Amino acid sequence: MKIIPLYPLIDSDVTATSIAEDDAPEWDVGTTYDADEDVISASTHWVYRSVQTANTGNDPETDDGTWWTPVVKTAPYRPFDGVISSSVSFAGPVTMTITPRSVISALAVFNMGASCVTLEVATPVPTSGYSWYDFYFSEPDGRETFSQTVEMIDIGAHVYDYWTYFFGDLSATTTREALITGFTAFPGQEIRLTFGREGETVEIGEIKMGVPRSLGTTITGTESEIRSYTRETVDDFGGVSLLKRAPARPITFEFAFPFEREGDVLGLLTRMEGQLALFYADDDLVGRGLMTLGYYTEFRLPHEAAGVTKTALTVKAVV
Repeated sequence: MKIIPLYPLIDSDVTATSIAEDDAPEWDVGTTYDADEDVISASTHWVYRSVQTANTGNDPETDDGTWWTPVVKTAPYRPFDGVISSSVSFAGPVTMTITPRSVISALAVFNMGASCVTLEVATPVPTSGYSWYDFYFSEPDGRETFSQTVEMIDIGAHVYDYWTYFFGDLSATTTREALITGFTAFPGQEIRLTFGREGETVEIGEIKMGVPRSLGTTITGTESEIRSYTRETVDDFGGVSLLKRAPARPITFEFAFPFEREGDVLGLLTRMEGQLALFYADDDLVGRGLMTLGYYTEFRLPHEAAGVTKTALTVKAVV
């Protein structure tokens, strides 16, 4: 089992994207805005909504809420806003480049609608101070050190007989989340992402990244749940109606580790208490629903005198 403390991404880490920042017109000091009109700021990358009529000359970036209220991040930066329910949809393929400020070795995508996602790590070509050798022999787009494509359509998991082969719902074969590991991107290197292919509509929910930390080995007993919060109402004639609400998806990870690591595991989870993180059983178990973005709600550590410590960690998902 592994946990990934989340990298604190800031807007300037996103150094290139094919998504246009055109959610609304950019704010203009000389324009008068009515209530409920939207503008964007190219410096904060937020969409702001006017809360009053006759709104002239009031900068939304410095306003205290009297004239403007921030609504949502602009489309190119929405996949990093921390709001899981927000998403962007565009004609594929969608590309973006992230230049991290610290080491990154894992990246996850949630609520994604695309046939595939490709991650490349490259060292960009320097703009100055390079040798004649670099000038003649370096790759135009930088030296690539890692490349992996994850196919999001898993027909084998949903086609299991002749009926599902011919009549099954193919939309159910598309996985909505992906985890890519096995790479190392150092500060200054570029993480280049490509979502989908030509001719398809791509939806991107939330992108998270960081460095995995091992808690132990996942063992039998790990289980995931779906807890429904939908409410039922019955009228005077016995008619039933349902008020649908988002379900919760807690996962209880059962795992084991050498007893000498008890202090390390306890210390790591103490530091992560009350914080969002990525939790997953193992790289090859992500497709079985054993990866989530959330926070842990319960951890019990039975201290052992020797041998192997077996324990459980309950995580509440926010996706």
